[in-house]
Amino acid sequence: LADVHETWSCEPEFDLDGSDGRRRSCRDEWDEDGDDDDDGDDEPVSAGDHKLTDLIDSEAEIRHFVRTDGKALAMANAIDPRELCYTKPSVEFDPFESEYEGYMGNYGNTEERWYHRAAVVLWPRERAFVMRAKVEPRWALGEVNRILKAQGASAAVAQAAQLLPFWAQVIRQTDDHRVFARALAVAARLDNPQLAAGLLSPFALPQLKTNTAANWLHCIERYGLDWSKARLVEWLPPPHASESQRLQWITNDLPELCQTLHDAGSKDALTLVDGLLKQEWRWTSERWQVRDNIPALRTRDDALAALSLPLLALIEAAARIENTAVRDEVLAEVTRLYFERRRLQVERLLTPKIDLLGRVGDELRLLELTANLDAFTGGAFSGAVAASRSPG
Repeated sequence: LADVHETWSCEPEFDLDGSDGRRRSCRDEWDEDGDDDDDGDDEPVSAGDHKLTDLIDSEAEIRHFVRTDGKALAMANAIDPRELCYTKPSVEFDPFESEYEGYMGNYGNTEERWYHRAAVVLWPRERAFVMRAKVEPRWALGEVNRILKAQGASAAVAQAAQLLPFWAQVIRQTDDHRVFARALAVAARLDNPQLAAGLLSPFALPQLKTNTAANWLHCIERYGLDWSKARLVEWLPPPHASESQRLQWITNDLPELCQTLHDAGSKDALTLVDGLLKQEWRWTSERWQVRDNIPALRTRDDALAALSLPLLALIEAAARIENTAVRDEVLAEVTRLYFERRRLQVERLLTPKIDLLGRVGDELRLLELTANLDAFTGGAFSGAVAASRSPG
């Protein structure tokens, strides 16, 4: 099924003004009306008030694809106008949507029209793999894997290489989480580091989870430490990406993923998992510093509280793989905050501020330190303080 978008120039129907019988144009009407904003020019003009003259621009896009087995698939694929052949012009059909722009001085007097049209798509037989791969990336990887088993690595490499020119765009558009797992499996079996890197490069770090760890370990074993490090760098989200998905991945997936990679026991896997944990701790620590500088107290507390579960997950991951460096860094920060809070409490007791502004400043700093400790402990710090003050 195709969507067709056309832009037409148009002019009003003949309208005799009762004097000289000349044809009035939208330009004449605009000149006579001047700049009056209340003359009704903003009202939409019906199709009966003008007629189409020349086609200015046209574009078409395949939106849905029906396979020979009857299964419908969504897609978005622009069509080169040179590849189009119409049995009937779109203008002879009623558009499902249209928009008329009246004459505005130096533009306008145009109508845009949108049509839904059925399309029969034909391509050379040798292009069948590429055409379907653009719609079904998981199928394409399965086909490469089938060729790998039936015909060997050389034929599979040649087939997989056809994916690279459009692979990144296709992966960005898919929401099938199974594609990454299959891509890892195929990449490990190809025994071609450049092609394997090309197949894996469009994916993102949060897609690396426990259920894909086995195939990732096969890639590590096949291509080595440097190649694997490069993939982890490629998978890092861009700076402008939302932080929530990565924080959720740290919370829900990182501890178990780290343990799975650690338990594999290979030297390269151990090096990678240590580096991965340190990388995520540094990133989370940077998020902490940014949020800790938010001026509004309530907003800052909420922002820091959102980091509590990821921080606890990092501590858990460090404990699982016995990474004392990350664990000690986190605990050192908690210890620093705790004793700074205690120091402030002692100063307030022994040398209380006389001025109101000083007392309020100390109170706000105490609340800030408490919020920081709660963020690191998932609220356990305030819970422990409250329990210690309870009678009995």
